[in-house]
Amino acid sequence: MSALDQLLGLINDVNCFNNAPANLRELQLASAQERLDQRRAQVAVLDKRAREAGVDQLKSFDDIVPLLFSHTNYKSYPENFVTNGRWDMMNLWLQTLSTKKITGVNTQGIKDVDQWMDRLREAGHYVFASSGTSGKASFLNQTEVDRDRTFAGFLNQICWQIPSLKPNRDRPCFCSVPRYSPHRFTEINVLVSEAIGAPGEIMFLTDIPTRAADTNRMGAMRTRIADGTATPDETAQFEAESKRKAEAMAESMSAYYDRILASRDRPIFVISMWQYLYALAERGRAQGIPDGSFHPDTAIMLGGGLKGAQLPPGFQDSVLKFFGIPAANVAQTYGMVEMQTPFPYSRETGGMVVPPWVIPLILDKNGEKLLNPKSGDGMVQGGIVEGRMALLDLSIEGRWGGVITGDKVMVDFNKHPTINGPFIQSITRYKDLEEGEDKLSCAGTIDSYVRGSINV
Repeated sequence: MSALDQLLGLINDVNCFNNAPANLRELQLASAQERLDQRRAQVAVLDKRAREAGVDQLKSFDDIVPLLFSHTNYKSYPENFVTNGRWDMMNLWLQTLSTKKITGVNTQGIKDVDQWMDRLREAGHYVFASSGTSGKASFLNQTEVDRDRTFAGFLNQICWQIPSLKPNRDRPCFCSVPRYSPHRFTEINVLVSEAIGAPGEIMFLTDIPTRAADTNRMGAMRTRIADGTATPDETAQFEAESKRKAEAMAESMSAYYDRILASRDRPIFVISMWQYLYALAERGRAQGIPDGSFHPDTAIMLGGGLKGAQLPPGFQDSVLKFFGIPAANVAQTYGMVEMQTPFPYSRETGGMVVPPWVIPLILDKNGEKLLNPKSGDGMVQGGIVEGRMALLDLSIEGRWGGVITGDKVMVDFNKHPTINGPFIQSITRYKDLEEGEDKLSCAGTIDSYVRGSINV
């Protein structure tokens, strides 16, 4: 069995997060070499980057750094491909970042990016979109194997954190995402809800479909309004549409919250974010519901950060006090669309555990120098490092799994009695810090390769 097969075999093990192999570093480096050899033959821009960087053999984790893509590369398509309906060119762009050949996709009659993604899925390319709130969505390719691994890893990290929770389809489930959306986390949350929730008792934040085209358009309008290029009529139409959508969402959320509160005497499962649960707690208290009224076997999974929401100090304690459930019934995650399995929270370490098949690569702010400890075996001892989060997700089949993120993290590489691997102690976004965000040189390099591949 190859090193890569050994690590990928852990994905279906619910205890993999605290049971990594003792020789994890060696397995990961050998697996990275296997992945590089495979992907160079499939992803031309990666092969070109490896040749220019002079990287053929990965002798250390430092050798991986120049081969990492930026998270922004997955939104590097020219905007006019979308606005002009050049879906054939969008296919060419997507091909530059994908491992499978994109063939047999009927582009006739496609009206928007949502229909484009539908056609791709019909051809076996399970493309998903990021939120696109900045005005331009990322599009990432995945295979059927990726979808299966994502589901297995996602479900296992929940059950690892909450041992009492089983995928028995036996309890009401409340999921704080739209039921229909092209976003990756919507798809996986639907699958997890169906594995844990009782049939007929699964409720989503809204049944109003969320479309990538609408999200992109509204994000772009916000940008135009902010920079003063939107006309008064466009601004008025945008504000009217935003108000209508907000009112419809408020109505859906009201029904969603009330149904959760009405089910508090039963063991329920809630997948949510802090801002939604805080609003739920405030609503319940306003209705005279005392703290601690929920069934003690209620379970909660939290993720997604605050997404810009402004909550008062102590909001977390306020939410948990309202539910009144044991800490062992609360799961937390750290994740992003560019990787498959969210990192689960460990109460023993107070941090987010990195799965064995993900290689954490902590870089300087510019994304050029590896800061990982070099002493010892480099993965289970060596101290605490702070810097830019990058990673090589060895489980990804549909694209190259190396990516540099926009997150600033503190990672503990010391061996812990309950975790044989690194864990993340703190997470912030560079754009939210005073020091701000800088453009990554790797992003421009890969983008130039992509432009050259599609002749634009």
